[in-house]
Amino acid sequence: MGDREPAAGEGRLSRGEISAAAGDWGWRLVLGTLVTQVPAGSLAEAADLAARLTAFLGGTADRRLSPDPRSDRLLLTVQAADGTLVTGQEVDLVHRISAFVRTLGLATDAIGAASGAPRPPQGLEIAIDALDIAAVRPFWQAVLSYTDEPGG
Repeated sequence: MGDREPAAGEGRLSRGEISAAAGDWGWRLVLGTLVTQVPAGSLAEAADLAARLTAFLGGTADRRLSPDPRSDRLLLTVQAADGTLVTGQEVDLVHRISAFVRTLGLATDAIGAASGAPRPPQGLEIAIDALDIAAVRPFWQAVLSYTDEPGG
């Protein structure tokens, strides 16, 4: 797309770069994923929008886009295919999704203001603290399939 942000690229982006590149498009960075919602009049409308969106994107969104139809909105989550930090490819994907949604006369809305949604997309993060993090990390990595953030 011609509206590609300068921060977008193939490498990993900082949280600030991701937020700056996706925020103006109606997306929010939550726990390493980009999230938004699109208002819908019914579950059927939300499901139809999800189907139209995935057809428009074809295979380019496989393993990166998770549409979640609800009775009053379509929740959209985008993350790197390998589950790590967002790259410029995901930022480009959210731009394509938002542009497509706009062609339908709708908008991506990370905070739920336009839809009157009960709350914006959010997530839950659990932190495990210990005196010797290095000693307990292998256990939690095995139990929770946890991976370290690159550069973290």
